[in-house]
Amino acid sequence: MIDPVLYWVTSLCLAVLWLCAALGKWRAGREFRQVLGAYKLLPLSLVPAVTLLLPLLELCLALGLVVPVTHSMAAFLSAALLLAYALAIAINLSRGRIHIDCGCSLGKKQAISWWLVWRNCGLASLALGLLLPLTQRQWHFADAMITLLVTVFICLAYPLVSMIIGNTHALTNGVRQ
Repeated sequence: MIDPVLYWVTSLCLAVLWLCAALGKWRAGREFRQVLGAYKLLPLSLVPAVTLLLPLLELCLALGLVVPVTHSMAAFLSAALLLAYALAIAINLSRGRIHIDCGCSLGKKQAISWWLVWRNCGLASLALGLLLPLTQRQWHFADAMITLLVTVFICLAYPLVSMIIGNTHALTNGVRQ
């Protein structure tokens, strides 16, 4: 079972993550198409369609995670997409292609790394945790405030931690950003 505060903090944080990812891909469509092509996992003829569909899927996941009726499906599909991203990165790392852009923060290059594989697996685990049944307890005003504050804190801290880890990886591997 999962506490409602943890449930909603996780849901809202993942929703913000998907919303930011979708908006970033739409804003930098041409760059995203190049990043997607650089992974060399899709036939070149499919890259333009996937460039359009992935941000749409991410937007649907963001919305689905905050709508109770679609929450379980969105949580499951979030985990699946995060694992697909992790697999795409792992395949390219295994091929020795460590200098390609991950596509996580379009506009600011970040080379793929095993850290990103583990990060996506961890996020997928959190998404799957949303499929657990909620504990039955009364929701209080304090719960709402804690949910809001923790969500804001995580949403502000997440990009900072990612940037620090990305910069550390770049420094240790000589990757130019």
